[in-house]
Amino acid sequence: MSAFKKIVKALIVLALSLAAQEGIATANNGETKVVEEEENYPFTKASGGIAAEKVAGIRVKSGKITLLSFDSSYSTADLPKDNDFSDMDFFRKYPKLMSVELEDLTLSGDMLENLQKFFPRDLKGLIVRNCKIEEENYELLADIIRKHEKLESVGLFFPRLQGKDSENILSALEARKNVKVLDITVGELTSKGSENLASLIAESAEKLRGLSLGWNKIVGEDAAESYKKIADEVRKISELKKLEIAIMELSEDDFKHIADFIGDLAELRSLRLFFGNLKNHNHVRLFENAEILKNSLDKLVELEEFNVASTDFPKDIMQLIAQAIGSMSSLKTLNVSGNALDEKNAATLSESIKANDSIVTLMANNCGMDAKAFNALCRSLAGVSIQHMYFRENKIKDGAKSLPIINMPEALIIDFSENEMTYEDAMAFIQATKGHEKLHIVNFKGNSGIESLNNQERTMKNDQLVEWKIKNQTDRQMAFFGL
Repeated sequence: MSAFKKIVKALIVLALSLAAQEGIATANNGETKVVEEEENYPFTKASGGIAAEKVAGIRVKSGKITLLSFDSSYSTADLPKDNDFSDMDFFRKYPKLMSVELEDLTLSGDMLENLQKFFPRDLKGLIVRNCKIEEENYELLADIIRKHEKLESVGLFFPRLQGKDSENILSALEARKNVKVLDITVGELTSKGSENLASLIAESAEKLRGLSLGWNKIVGEDAAESYKKIADEVRKISELKKLEIAIMELSEDDFKHIADFIGDLAELRSLRLFFGNLKNHNHVRLFENAEILKNSLDKLVELEEFNVASTDFPKDIMQLIAQAIGSMSSLKTLNVSGNALDEKNAATLSESIKANDSIVTLMANNCGMDAKAFNALCRSLAGVSIQHMYFRENKIKDGAKSLPIINMPEALIIDFSENEMTYEDAMAFIQATKGHEKLHIVNFKGNSGIESLNNQERTMKNDQLVEWKIKNQTDRQMAFFGL
């Protein structure tokens, strides 16, 4: 893997991935913790300083400077107070610097002008995320983009950016023919801004491999035509590997354009879809368009990651999505969190998971599942190869025991937190894990029936759990959080 690819992976992974993978790590005391290196993955903390000639990327965020090196290590230091970049030479003193990320900063006009001076002309990666910029200074950011013709990876996150300002930024990007990874989030697109975006996608189509697009809405009388222009250009990206689309407001026709072009992206490995207002659509049209989406999804046989979290599809639309998952024979990560799973579509999803048996990580948090729906989801899971399962914020209660865990030999992590479970519900599942050779962590945190126990009851229950562990876990340790 080239040095630049490593930097792109580190700086863009959160923006282009299917949402951050949910996970649990253990500390020595058995409690959950956040892995220190998580934000800088795949880099690990350097034992000492990093030599200037080994620095490939810089992240400036919330008062901290993080240096990322060619040998996959990082180091962090405090940003000097009230620094406006005018007296900072760290952009210049690193001769091989290729990528810069600026996040959660207030960027004044003077600071942006100084960044123009200090940024290396050969910069290949630039992310500006959630930075405060006054309206009159967006042109300075646009100038930075225009002057760095070798940019290959660009991430611009301005969810409140409206009209002319978003036009300006997209206009500056329009001629960037070297872009391989593009991540754009704005509040509003005008017709002109949409044309700029479509042109940018067309210019970089031969090299573009990762594309993330997000906005609240497209404004103007020809908004529908703007969607069509963007869709027509995206469908021509023959080698696109990752696609993320997040739109808060769109019409039935807009949704149709998106649903249709996805099927032409045969090389997709990762797909993230979020639509904010589908529940307000005409239901007949929505169902027809969802069938188009299903037909498109059926064609994505190379897809490895699929994420529709929090889109809140109606139940019958979710049924179509669940059916399509059965065709995704290469799928490894599936996230349907925040979408309704009743008995019917939970059963369909279960059959689809069994049909391809390639899924390693399943996320179904906050899907409204009760014990019956969860039982339906578990119906076809015996023998599948899933390793990580997340069922947080449902109403599974005593349904956890229906998971055929002893017949899921690859399972490593299960999250049952916030599911209205009692201690007895948890113990019934724990009993079913007896003899499992790989299961490492089961999370029962946040369950009211467990947390409501008084100290005496908790001591008694924990004594029972300790006794069970001694009797049934002689060779290895399995952690049960929240008990």
